[in-house]
Amino acid sequence: MDMVPSNSTILSNDNRIRANKKRQKQNQIQEVVFDEVARREFLTGFRKRNLEKKEAAKKKAEQREKEERLQERKERRRELAERAKANQEEVEKAYGGASSIKGAEALHDPDAKGKAKEEVEVEYENEDQVATVTVVEDLDIYDLDDMGVQTQDIGDSPSRSFDIPDT
Repeated sequence: MDMVPSNSTILSNDNRIRANKKRQKQNQIQEVVFDEVARREFLTGFRKRNLEKKEAAKKKAEQREKEERLQERKERRRELAERAKANQEEVEKAYGGASSIKGAEALHDPDAKGKAKEEVEVEYENEDQVATVTVVEDLDIYDLDDMGVQTQDIGDSPSRSFDIPDT
């Protein structure tokens, strides 16, 4: 059986519908006022707003690139520090645990003539550049007499003049 709504039910629903419509009319805005300046600004401001968006995106991209450059520079410095530490350890190992300063002095030690000559690599770094100096052959300035270099004693330290021997 289908339930058919009674007349009183239909009429009571009608009263509710009318009450809702009346409330909606009371809450309606009575008058719409246009602010002509704001309207004109909105209608003519599309180009301006687009340019502002592009400018903001450009600034954000520049900021991101700057941060990336700083990060790369930081990473490069860290890698250089690691390589410098590794090079220092290699130099210390090459000189039998001596520090790099003592190792550099050992290169010019006149008593070290009989010692084996080793390849030594020293790295000098700046913020922008890295220079690696590799000493392949040990130069003993005290053996220069064998090469035809004349020495002169002036004061406490001997000075050397280099003459190219005729061959």
